[in-house]
Amino acid sequence: MVMIRIPLFSGVVPRTADRLLRTEQATTAVNCRLTSGELAPLPVPARILALAGRRAPGSIMLLAGKRWLSWPRRVDAAPAATPGDETGRTCITGLDAPRVTDLSMAGRDGAAPTSRLLGVTAPRRAPVLAPGPGGEGDPMAVAYCYTFVTDRGEEGPPSPPSAVTSMLPGQEMAVYGLESPPQGRGIAQKRLYRTATPSDGLSLWLFVAEIEAGISFYLDAKLDVDLGESLSSQDWSPPTAGLRGVVAMPNGFLAGHVGNQICFSEPWRPFAWPQGYRLTLDSAVTGLGVFGTTLVAATADYPVLISGAHPAAVSMSRLPDAQPCVSAAAMASSELGVLYPCPDGLYLVGSGGGRLVTRELMTREEWQALRPETMCAAVHDGRYVAFFREPEADPWNWDDVGSAPLGGVLAGACVHRHVLHGSRLEEMDVPYNAPTGKGFVLDLSGQETVLSFLDWHASALHREPSRDALYLAGADEEGWNVFDMAGDAGGTALDMTWRSKVFVAGAPMSLAAVRIDADFAAGGLAVTIWADGRERLSKILSDSRPLRLPAGFRAREWQVLVSGKATVREIRLASSMEELNG
Repeated sequence: MVMIRIPLFSGVVPRTADRLLRTEQATTAVNCRLTSGELAPLPVPARILALAGRRAPGSIMLLAGKRWLSWPRRVDAAPAATPGDETGRTCITGLDAPRVTDLSMAGRDGAAPTSRLLGVTAPRRAPVLAPGPGGEGDPMAVAYCYTFVTDRGEEGPPSPPSAVTSMLPGQEMAVYGLESPPQGRGIAQKRLYRTATPSDGLSLWLFVAEIEAGISFYLDAKLDVDLGESLSSQDWSPPTAGLRGVVAMPNGFLAGHVGNQICFSEPWRPFAWPQGYRLTLDSAVTGLGVFGTTLVAATADYPVLISGAHPAAVSMSRLPDAQPCVSAAAMASSELGVLYPCPDGLYLVGSGGGRLVTRELMTREEWQALRPETMCAAVHDGRYVAFFREPEADPWNWDDVGSAPLGGVLAGACVHRHVLHGSRLEEMDVPYNAPTGKGFVLDLSGQETVLSFLDWHASALHREPSRDALYLAGADEEGWNVFDMAGDAGGTALDMTWRSKVFVAGAPMSLAAVRIDADFAAGGLAVTIWADGRERLSKILSDSRPLRLPAGFRAREWQVLVSGKATVREIRLASSMEELNG
């Protein structure tokens, strides 16, 4: 009995020769769901929101699970909440300077939000003192400083201190020259502090009063015993303007990078970034990710691991592999670790160190053809989903599938693809003026990594834990939209394409029949069979009945391609109809 049987279906392994693949592995796998052993098409992503503007979004996010935000450029965002906060306050880097937004500032769904600068600056001008009447007892030397405070109670570092002046207990002291606060930071009050010397002899700044931000004068006559709490914001600088790549750490603090430095915020005070909480690395930082309680800093050469429960007490260790991150937009944090594209492939940093997860799947040259520097990505349900701009060189046999926009077409340039129309598999040029590109899915959830490709492009991704969902920014005939990659329940499926390995017989053989065991509820299926590189059969199927192959030839090399919307359970080729049922 002569038979080729494919009972399981898996992804592609480009670095392995077509004839050396395992039975279930493919030479082409596009838009395929390969999670169960069966071959099924991915769903058409569900359009859930139209985005503002006609430009490709660089970033999208769902703010507090309620409001969609988008930006025309690449930004990073991290929750900037404090205990009890329910406003969805979020820190954003990658704009002109670090900014903060929340639900009250979000504006229209799908648009860039209004925001304000993150952090509170120190007043530049020292207060001026003028002693007044009254007071009795022993004179004491005093000085004053003041801080700016936002409408959320966020306090910045103090002003330069005033000149030291002698003051009697209960004497009036006029404090004036308090400068007006800068715009754009939501500053609503000023807090005034005065030096006091308690019994331990250590001088402290103690709270005197809080006044409205526009007031430049205060008359103080308080006794030392009436002063309030000590100044706690002495080291609380705003984040540097060049901060990038903000991420949230588990213990309530944020991390970001500028140049070759890692910066941290005060725990639960996302507006305060002390200078003492900075780490200097050997080379420029290109991206940050988090797994567990560990911060991963990808750099221009070696990745660095940073761990610690408080930013004042963290430790660093450098991994031995020189694997720089080439696209921060494709750096993704997950329960497995932090994944990012490097020149050699996709690199994973986890609890066991670092490893190249694509090493057994593709060569460096094949990976570079995907232009990893253009990638954006996210991890969802153990799958690394990435998109890349159209490669300059294309080793992936895309002629089988072409390239298309997500959910429809836009007027403009054309791309070439195969489309199943009823009973015909048509070749057509699809008009498309969105940035062309494709994508891939790397399933890391099983014992073996499975790679498949996507023949459409998205410009940004957002994983939303509160909904256990992965969202994409993609184009259709109406413009740019947010799509749910899971699709609609009962919705349509994408056209998938799966091409088998090259099956090589010991001697030329004659195969007479083929049967595709499939579920055709979602749509039809096209099948093409090659023998010794020559196409011998091309049919459209609507059921699982066997087909006869043309007779009168023998071949050593056999290959089969299926495309369409049906779910395939098994493929059999045999030398007779009877053997198909054996």
